[in-house]
Amino acid sequence: MDNVNLEKQDGDDQNSNIVFNYNSNYDLYGLSFQNNNTVPRLALGSFEMDNKNKIEIVEYRRDKLRKIHSEQIEFPCTKLKWSPFANSPILAASSDAMRIYSFNQDQNKLYLNTTLVKTKQYNAPITSFDWNVWNSAILGTVSIDTTATIWDVNKSTMIKQIIVHDKDVYDICFSKKYENYFITTGADGSIRGFDLRNLDESDVLFENQDLTPMTRVAFNSQNEFFLAALCLEKNYFYIIDIRKKEELYATFNTHTNVVNAMAWSPKSNAHLCTVSDDKTAYLWDILDKNDDDPKMSFKANNAINNVDWSESNPEWLAIVANKELQLLKI
Repeated sequence: MDNVNLEKQDGDDQNSNIVFNYNSNYDLYGLSFQNNNTVPRLALGSFEMDNKNKIEIVEYRRDKLRKIHSEQIEFPCTKLKWSPFANSPILAASSDAMRIYSFNQDQNKLYLNTTLVKTKQYNAPITSFDWNVWNSAILGTVSIDTTATIWDVNKSTMIKQIIVHDKDVYDICFSKKYENYFITTGADGSIRGFDLRNLDESDVLFENQDLTPMTRVAFNSQNEFFLAALCLEKNYFYIIDIRKKEELYATFNTHTNVVNAMAWSPKSNAHLCTVSDDKTAYLWDILDKNDDDPKMSFKANNAINNVDWSESNPEWLAIVANKELQLLKI
């Protein structure tokens, strides 16, 4: 349990928390739990600038994290995410293109199924993507070229590409409640909503008054009216009630450095975890919007780059800091 100090802010016994560590040889950014009902299994993506990157598959068994596979890739992954369907072996990774892998559990090996590219002549870097949780074939990507692209993964074909923002697009998130709905955000400081049945129209759900770029956006897992959003190079994050477009539900600014990533609890409409360059992970009760004190904190030795919360095993959180994966049982 080295390198992490766990502290419950409400004074409960911190020994109820358990931490397991895995050390990579690479700086880590990409992070995703498989929706797996048997053992906690994670995909990790390195962020090295020398064109020698890895996707690593790590499992938790018998109170230990161990690597079971490593896949050489050229470019760093901007995002890794397993298919949201239970026990699906499909893993997606974005960088210069969108790559779809299949994990063979018997062989403990990743196989590249397909590479999705918009054109052979020009394929702008993909900044983020998301799976449609209603249809396993549908995946959406966003890019620095101001566009979002909807793909049919099963057919390896582009369904439609549209301009969604005036500047670089940084994130996309599909609704868990409405099959055809997704949101995007980016460098123009707005969050916009789209319907797959009519992609020619959009709705501005929120816009920063000072046009500060927004880097990440995510629906609350249980309450579709609530969004969480991060701003570029800022130590705060927003909670937005999309029924009230002109005002923020809450702003939390307890972090003392840039907030890098966030993850909603898969089973609660109240809890959100954020991680930061200040080396902390905070667990929030967003329904208590007047309380800037997190309900729980985790301290690492390095800036924390990413966080994920297990859908199938919601007692598990994972964070990556520098070359280390830390699996937290809360």
